[in-house]
Amino acid sequence: MTLLSVNIDHIATIREARRTNEPDPIAAAAICELAGAHGITVHLRGDRRHIQHRDVKVLRETVKTKLNIEMAPTDEMIGIALDVVPDQVTLVPELPGEITTTGGLDCTRNQQAITNAIKRLQSISINVSVFIDPADQQIRAALGLGARMIELNTARYSDATLTNRPTKEGADALEAVRQAAEFAQSTNIQVLAGHGLTYRNVTAIAGIPQIVELPGRSRYACSADVNILPYLGIIVAAALEGEVVYSGAAVWVSQGRLDWFGVLISGSIGGWAGDQFWFYVARGRFSSWMNKFEHIAKRRRTIQRQMQRHATKLILSVRFLPGLRIAIPVACAYSGVSPFRFSGLSFMSALAWASAIMFVIQKLGPASLSALGIKTWWAPAIPAVIVVVFFRWLSKAGPRAEPPLE
Repeated sequence: MTLLSVNIDHIATIREARRTNEPDPIAAAAICELAGAHGITVHLRGDRRHIQHRDVKVLRETVKTKLNIEMAPTDEMIGIALDVVPDQVTLVPELPGEITTTGGLDCTRNQQAITNAIKRLQSISINVSVFIDPADQQIRAALGLGARMIELNTARYSDATLTNRPTKEGADALEAVRQAAEFAQSTNIQVLAGHGLTYRNVTAIAGIPQIVELPGRSRYACSADVNILPYLGIIVAAALEGEVVYSGAAVWVSQGRLDWFGVLISGSIGGWAGDQFWFYVARGRFSSWMNKFEHIAKRRRTIQRQMQRHATKLILSVRFLPGLRIAIPVACAYSGVSPFRFSGLSFMSALAWASAIMFVIQKLGPASLSALGIKTWWAPAIPAVIVVVFFRWLSKAGPRAEPPLE
């Protein structure tokens, strides 16, 4: 199983931008560990743009899993590492003014500085990894400098898969990482990989058997800060109108803006919540109100028998039809269908319907949305007709007249 170490640099970026003491990367590290992270990664830069010297000292005291500090192979940084003594140091290149690390450390140049850094760190039993591009030449050079562990740069793969769509560039970059990992393992170097990975594109990298860890040179932490809001919105909106929400969210998934699994689960929860609302509303005073209608009161036992007999099929198969989104929960409550039974069946139905819509749009593209809408003046009458036919069917079987139930 590939292990995950979470990079918390950009929690500190937000803190520094606000010129305050929150959010605290120390607290973020604790949350990541409680969530199951194998380790915590930070990049201590020379310009201290995010992580500070104080951060790494406190993290050394608080991290219970593994602390990995990324740094340039300079005398200043190596001195800090020897003072803090993290579990691992990853040597990375650092250019003035760069937004993020732009490539791997070139192990064919500055060999003396890299070799000295590796020897000094290994002398006090700090594990040393070298961040390099996935190329055989770099792997051989890192091995010659004394590296026993490398981290393959996945930036090219990450940039090619941002839209969550298969591309030739993404496939080529993935293959380059795979071949480099196989070659590195053949030289007895431990292989890690990362840079720019998200929860959308990490699966393919994690599936390379030679890669033992993803050290968190990725976008997980900053993604978690902002990406939960769309899914909360989907839950609320799907409770009101499931089909339109599923369709719109599926388009965003196809554009790489949202995660497929996240939309599926949040949409299903929202659809299920809407069903529960109408079911419990109908279980209240609604039944006594319905009995005021003589036509319905006379056929209540027939409706009950029909719903008790066919509730499972109705909920799973036609609950999503226009008008029946409300009619079926109401009929189930009116007929005495147990809450536990209705709750389980309605969630399965919501999950199946969300999956079906998203599958169609993923396969046929956003243009398939036009098939879900009927742009004519009589379109609003369709739900009404379906509801009338539904209740006529419920009351048709059995005796034509029955004494009303109190």
